[in-house]
Amino acid sequence: MQLPTVVGCLALATLVLAPSLAAQKEASTLAVLTQKSDAVLVVRVQSLQTRDDVRYLSFKVMRSLAGRLTLPQVLSEPAGEYCGSALAGLARGNEIILFLTQRGGRLHLRGGARSILPLSLMLEKAVRSLISKKQDGERIEVLSLQIDETDKRISEDACLALAIARGLEQADPVSKNRIRNALAKSIESPGAGVKVSGLLSAMLRVDRVVAAKTSWQLLLDKKHKALHGLAEQTLSRSLSVTTMLKSAPPLRTLDDETCRRVLNLLGNRKSKLASPLVRSLLENSKGQARKFAAMTLLRLGSSRKDLERSYGQELAKDAALLMEQRRARRKSRFRAIFKRGAR
Repeated sequence: MQLPTVVGCLALATLVLAPSLAAQKEASTLAVLTQKSDAVLVVRVQSLQTRDDVRYLSFKVMRSLAGRLTLPQVLSEPAGEYCGSALAGLARGNEIILFLTQRGGRLHLRGGARSILPLSLMLEKAVRSLISKKQDGERIEVLSLQIDETDKRISEDACLALAIARGLEQADPVSKNRIRNALAKSIESPGAGVKVSGLLSAMLRVDRVVAAKTSWQLLLDKKHKALHGLAEQTLSRSLSVTTMLKSAPPLRTLDDETCRRVLNLLGNRKSKLASPLVRSLLENSKGQARKFAAMTLLRLGSSRKDLERSYGQELAKDAALLMEQRRARRKSRFRAIFKRGAR
């Protein structure tokens, strides 16, 4: 069975948009689908036909995992292959798991193409486990166990579901420890951006210090380049300045690129509490990174005269010039956005 077309689109997006992709998938995890669907069924595709630019799929129910149907066993969508097409990759005889809702006299996929799973013992077991657990603590325990499943859909969905799981803060210590260990393991696994995104969000609710230290680790290591955006977003938007600074590792021997990345983060926090760390980076940097650090102090509220007294007129002048260039770029960017919006 071919995967639905949308999966190929999402796989491509994963390479560059792991955090935003995670947000898209979060609404259609197995945990969400098992809770929000009117019926969860194991079915066999009977036919796939196109009439009047509409694709119709009929199926036979093999067994019900939850709920029951009161409508004809037919799904439909616009014909053609496109991102968003759910039925195009299916064929007669395929055995699949469907998550369905019934409204307007028709059957609908509860979560688009992600509502169709190729039937396997592992996937059916995972779905049954989630359906059978009604209490928050029980579902969190199941999800924490599913993190390490070899099936990518199960493991990724478990990570994303834990991020928004109700009652996670009150979960049992064993489940919390599984999440903590899984996060440490996942950041060393290639292509695990979606899992890391979910687990890091969950860790913000379980242990904010661990979340902060993990984010610093991601931000500082070049091999985690694909996750730098996620790390910076976590440090700048999800943690207090105090927690962010207290969790920072020693930052004295950074290369130029990494130093500028850290300085950009500290400047974006717009808190004078970050000034001592910026000064430390300035004093241990050379060349452009040193100038960038001085400019960051201006962003955090230091005056040009302060810089002249501490570091000399030449560095203060360079920092002021960088500041002006930064402001000019921001104004240019805003003007371009305004012009596009006015068209």
